[in-house]
Amino acid sequence: MDSSGVRENSTNSIYSTPEQESALAPIANGAKDSADEWMLEWFYTVIETLPDKAWTYQALAMFCHDRHPKIALAAYGHAIACNPNQPELLMRAAGVAVKLGEWAIAKDFYYQTIGLLPNRPEGFYNLGRMADEAEENHRAVVLYSQALMRDPNAVLTYFSLGDAWGRLGDWQRALATYQATQQPQFPQVADSWARQGYALVQLGDLGGAIAAYDQALAIAPDSVKHHCAVALPLLTAGQWRRGWTEYEWRLRQEFYGEIRTECQPRWQGEDLTGKTILVRSEQGLGDTIQFCRYLPRLKAMGARLIFRGRSPLRDLVMTVGEARDDERKCIDEFVDWDTPLTEVTYDVAVPLMSLPQYFAPEPAIAQETTAAQPVYLQVPPNAQSFKLPDPRPEAVTKVGLVWASGYRDLPELIEQYRQKTCDLAALMQGIEQPDLQYYSLQVGRDVSAGEPFYGDNRLIDLSDRLTRFSETAAAIAQLDLVISVDTAVAHLTGALGKPVWILLPWAADWRWLRDRSDTVWYTSARLFRQPKLGDWESVYQAVARALVQDFLT
Repeated sequence: MDSSGVRENSTNSIYSTPEQESALAPIANGAKDSADEWMLEWFYTVIETLPDKAWTYQALAMFCHDRHPKIALAAYGHAIACNPNQPELLMRAAGVAVKLGEWAIAKDFYYQTIGLLPNRPEGFYNLGRMADEAEENHRAVVLYSQALMRDPNAVLTYFSLGDAWGRLGDWQRALATYQATQQPQFPQVADSWARQGYALVQLGDLGGAIAAYDQALAIAPDSVKHHCAVALPLLTAGQWRRGWTEYEWRLRQEFYGEIRTECQPRWQGEDLTGKTILVRSEQGLGDTIQFCRYLPRLKAMGARLIFRGRSPLRDLVMTVGEARDDERKCIDEFVDWDTPLTEVTYDVAVPLMSLPQYFAPEPAIAQETTAAQPVYLQVPPNAQSFKLPDPRPEAVTKVGLVWASGYRDLPELIEQYRQKTCDLAALMQGIEQPDLQYYSLQVGRDVSAGEPFYGDNRLIDLSDRLTRFSETAAAIAQLDLVISVDTAVAHLTGALGKPVWILLPWAADWRWLRDRSDTVWYTSARLFRQPKLGDWESVYQAVARALVQDFLT
């Protein structure tokens, strides 16, 4: 059976007579290469030649189910119209409609299925999946719960229900739902423990999360995703040595294939005297800014250093370290991500985010490294002419604002974006003061949220001028303070040694640890954390109080 319930290689099983086989043979032969229009022409020809139209529609629908889903959906519709009391056919038709994005049609078929088989779970479960796709999380919870009432032993339905509770922010219920799969009648499944681990991270129980992930690894010791998952609570808890070791498993993920290929032969911490090393950046722009701090350490080992990174950061990253003259620069060559490496020669290579395991495996070492180098980036020469617009006459303090994290259209990253992004209007309501001039450092899709404040210069929009990170660095250098959510601008401000207040969600990223207002990474940073899940209002109030105390008294 395939994933939609259709029997594979079922041609012979649905042709019940030689006459039917002969009539449908041109479709079978043409389906491999011909266009939908050709298929439809034969489809209607066959319907006219065979007396059993319901059977013919159904046969064609099943044959075209995977090969030509548009034809299959039309045929299913005709077959169902001829005989609407076929729940299995309705389920198959709904599956094709989902594949084609015909959500309304799929929903109608599933509800017809439920009407015919009210005690079967499949219709409720599949409607729950559709509710997930539509981000109708409350509805998904109801539908998955209905499915479980009809089949209380369906592990995947427990997982889906727990996931829906998580999307609603109710991680206690999500955890309880995942834990229900630990009952004796269920097999031991690694994903059950892994989901519990994720829920416990969201609830702030790092020890419980690590224990749960370790249970998952006991069942599936070679699981890349579970090793990657346990790395994050380990690092968040400050268990850096094991955390960095587990973090190396990220390189085994499929989408790291290009980086794995480029980082061969792999540097393992050995002496670099007289050798050329390629350092390959990875993940987000903020990650590059944070971890390029280690490049001078490589250079000090006697290496010629090639850095492969994203072009928006080129001029900025080239300033890393204290030396400014060409003969002593840290990075000898910058190679853009989009440039083929065929003409680049190097002896060894290493991913950028693997460097901490060699230079900062323990918190004390990380703190020492950071404290010894509070400023490791400079404003590039090509941006030093950048000047901020003048503030309002009554303003004496210049403050930069970033209220939204970078948006990337991937499901897991969209959720991070939502968690990290705050409400600018609510923030401004608490922090607006005549003595403070705000400058927007926000770029991208969320710039428009500042429009209510741009008109009277309460907030000066710089987005049109911030086309490179060099210009963002130049703007930050002229500010007294930057207030930012967890995004690349926060890292850049810290790397420049300028004061930055970072606004964090409840389950903040691993690098900010837990229950601290400072950070081992940036001596100029101050952390403002949600005291409970989703509580941005308390963060806004804390920032407002700090502004009064530090700048207005």
